[in-house]
Amino acid sequence: MTYARCLLLGFIAIFLTACGPSEKVDQSQTQTADTSLLQDAARALPILASRLRENVKLQGNILVVAGSRANGFFAMSRNTPWTVTCGAGFLVNFDKAQIDLVFGGIQLDDRQCASLAVQIANAVQAVVGGPEKTAN
Repeated sequence: MTYARCLLLGFIAIFLTACGPSEKVDQSQTQTADTSLLQDAARALPILASRLRENVKLQGNILVVAGSRANGFFAMSRNTPWTVTCGAGFLVNFDKAQIDLVFGGIQLDDRQCASLAVQIANAVQAVVGGPEKTAN
C-alpha cells in the first residue's frame, strides 16, 4: 500500500509540474534583441509596425486592442484618442489600453524617436482609419 501511495504522489507531482507555466520569456534576451533592433530604424520600422498590427484591429467602428504586447483586452470607439510615446520605452496608448512595442526597460534617444515615432503614428492611423462620417 505504501508503494502505491508513493507512486500516486509521484504521478501527481509530475502532473502538476507539467501543468505549470510553459516557457517564460527571458527578459534580458528580449531587451538585448529590441536594443539591437532599434539601432537600425529601417529594419525596426516594419517589425514595430507588425507588432502594432498584431495587437490593434479595427472591427467595423470598434477598435480592439489585445495581444501579447497589450496590457489587457479593450474594445472602444475607433475615434478614441491615441498617442505614440517614445523615450522610456516605445508605447502606443489608446485611452487606458497600452501596447509596448519594445521591451519597457529600454531608453530610446532623440535620434531613434525622431526616426520612428512619426512613422509608427502613421501606421496607427492606417489601422484606425479616418474619422467616422456622420449622416446628416
